Amino acid sequence: MNFKKYVRTIVVGSALAGLVSPAFAAWVAQTAMPTPVRDAAAEQVDGLVYVAGGFDTSNESFLQVFDPTSQTWSTGASMPSARYQADGAGVINSVLYVAGGWSGSLPTSSLFAYNPKTNSWATLASMSHLSSCGATGSIDGKLYVTTPCNGNSGYFTLLDIYDPVANSWSSGADSNQAHSQGAAGVINGKFYVASGVNTSGVVGASTEVYDPTANTWTTLRKIPTSVNAPASAVISGRLYVIGGVAGGSDTTVVQIYDPIKNTWTRPAGDDLPTATEGLAGVVDYGVLFVTGGTADGSLSGATESLAVLPRVP
Repeated sequence: MNFKKYVRTIVVGSALAGLVSPAFAAWVAQTAMPTPVRDAAAEQVDGLVYVAGGFDTSNESFLQVFDPTSQTWSTGASMPSARYQADGAGVINSVLYVAGGWSGSLPTSSLFAYNPKTNSWATLASMSHLSSCGATGSIDGKLYVTTPCNGNSGYFTLLDIYDPVANSWSSGADSNQAHSQGAAGVINGKFYVASGVNTSGVVGASTEVYDPTANTWTTLRKIPTSVNAPASAVISGRLYVIGGVAGGSDTTVVQIYDPIKNTWTRPAGDDLPTATEGLAGVVDYGVLFVTGGTADGSLSGATESLAVLPRVP
């Protein structure tokens, strides 16, 4: 398909649609990921989608790059070492950051930074503890990183803050619940996390938000369907949670959190084409992309896009 025409059609169509409440275009298949992986760290930088590491038959360090405008994949420089289930990815000043992640039998405390302009990685200051299965949010030039897994038994509520100017870490307030392989996103300068495996070791419904100014967490409306290992991304000020594992099985469910109303919705008829877990979610050109993961226990390189029509709150 012609991606530019696709986006243009959605934008024009939305104006004619009257801006009614949650409206979607259909999921559209894009070029599949060349090397399927699950549990990779992904973000977009300057219009390209970067998928770092992940797991196929082993931990991987490679970097796969998707260009939505040409629907092509390429490879970038590999990370300094292999990682999967990293604490998500963050972007500051067009640099991609990947913190933590499993490397063999234990998580790591590493922080890697990729500069697309030089196609090179740098190893930066390490976290003060091992970290994995968490999430990263970029707010006002700093990274906010949760740590649900540190290699010991149980799940944790740690929050660490990275300052790239000082190349140093500090501690933020602990979250109220753990969110191992949960959903996360930054909306209006606040860091939202939802679901995932909680401190009791079960997949929980907790949703909470971190305010970096007050250094406090606030508990919000619970997610309707508890999931772990979903994709998540922010579109038009709302947190989208896509797929994952629900009730022990892969799911196609799409759930949307509105921070203004403190409500969750599930659009009817707009679930993923295939039930998938461990997939990555990225918003690029205002369109949601999901890629990778496992479906029915098998690795999937499927890449799908969903253009979300705007609506009045």
